[in-house]
Amino acid sequence: MNAALTYSENVDDAAVRYSSYVKIGLLFSQSGNYSTALTYFFKAVDLLDENKMNFPEIERKKKYISLYSELAKCFRMSDPQKGIFYFRKSLVILDELQNKCDEAYLLNSTIDINNSIGVQYLELNNMDSAEIYFKKSWEKNKKLNDKTVDQILYNNLAITSFEKGEKDKSLDYFMKSAELCREMKDTAQLANVFLNMGEYYSRLGNWQQSLDYCEQSLRLTKEKKAPIVEYKAMLLKTFVYENLGDYEKAYACLKLSDALGDSLKGSEKVRDAISLEMKYKYDKYKKNQELVLQEQRQQTFIYLLIAVVIIIGLLLLYFVLRNNYNVAQKKLMEQDLLRLKAENLELDNERLKKDLEFKEKEVNLHAQYLLKKKEVISDTLQQVENSEKEGKVIEEILSEVKKNIEVTTMNELEILLQSIHESFYENLYKKHPALTANERRLCTFIRLNLSSKDISAILGLQVKSVEMARSRLRSKLGLKREDNLSAYLQEF
Repeated sequence: MNAALTYSENVDDAAVRYSSYVKIGLLFSQSGNYSTALTYFFKAVDLLDENKMNFPEIERKKKYISLYSELAKCFRMSDPQKGIFYFRKSLVILDELQNKCDEAYLLNSTIDINNSIGVQYLELNNMDSAEIYFKKSWEKNKKLNDKTVDQILYNNLAITSFEKGEKDKSLDYFMKSAELCREMKDTAQLANVFLNMGEYYSRLGNWQQSLDYCEQSLRLTKEKKAPIVEYKAMLLKTFVYENLGDYEKAYACLKLSDALGDSLKGSEKVRDAISLEMKYKYDKYKKNQELVLQEQRQQTFIYLLIAVVIIIGLLLLYFVLRNNYNVAQKKLMEQDLLRLKAENLELDNERLKKDLEFKEKEVNLHAQYLLKKKEVISDTLQQVENSEKEGKVIEEILSEVKKNIEVTTMNELEILLQSIHESFYENLYKKHPALTANERRLCTFIRLNLSSKDISAILGLQVKSVEMARSRLRSKLGLKREDNLSAYLQEF
């Protein structure tokens, strides 16, 4: 290969150089190294453009057709539109050769190129354009009546029609292609047609029919040893069994497809190794050539620029990550601080709640104590009243004692309540300013959860009077029958 590369560059004969470029380009293309193949095909095109080889005009145009077709194939994967461009350039030259050379050559070339363009459009998912070029090939083939071409075109038209939603037409094309394959005993192509028909039925959801065609395809691939078709058919069979719910068979097919895939990968590795070897030799050959000083400086400058960009990028990334880390840490600290504050606040509230409950219990106990105290004094006064002593002085003393008992009891209760709920009277007055002193006093007792009996004893009233006072108070506060008076006053 090294000798061929060196020879192709140093030989003076343009025709020999042209032939070398084409052969080297084909070698790289067949090994999958399309970028290098393009380099040599374009060198061959340049030699044709210079027209130093004294080829006859018809032969020169045929070489253009051949080169443009090879260029199109190299561009097929990387730039499909450019591939179509070069195929069309070949068609233009073929039109120029009409009536100037062998008709069989013109027909075969036109059929092949139109079919290739159709396949390219099929891969681009442009079904209308694909169908146009497949039918152009089909019309041209009517003169040759080449059944091999027909069965390929029928298969391609079937795929195109199905993608366009024309299912009946698609099936008809598949059947015609299969019939021609049987007639020509082309087992390999028939296996491919059956695989496509299996795909056709799977996309229609007809799993059993799809499975039948998969099995037919697999039987044929084993006869003709077509590993790629066999691998695709096994994958489709796995998918069909999965949809049929037979997961055991689906798993078995999957294992077989994996084994087939591994064997294909082995073939690809060999091809890749050859490609890498050729690429290595080509690169070595290029490195032996002298580089211009300006190119060296440009390359060095690019490397330095890339290094600077990478360093700056890394520094920016470092600073961004560090800043994000600091922000995240700050947020965590703030969250911890807020959590601690919330916990402290909750503890304070709990402590205040307990203090409040304790004081309320204390008030209730004191109220009971005062009530008991009043009962004792009242009993004593009753005994005094029942004594034989009479006179106005005793009556005045009794009246003054009763008055002092009621005032003292009320004052002590109000002072205790205010010590616990300082805002009770203030809030009550703000919302209900029309309440009298006695009504506010009654609110105090109800707020302490005292019963009507206890309130009547403290105030020296009858229980019925207290009940009536409570009813008037409910009305004055605007409460309904179902509203709880004590619960309402607890809100203040």
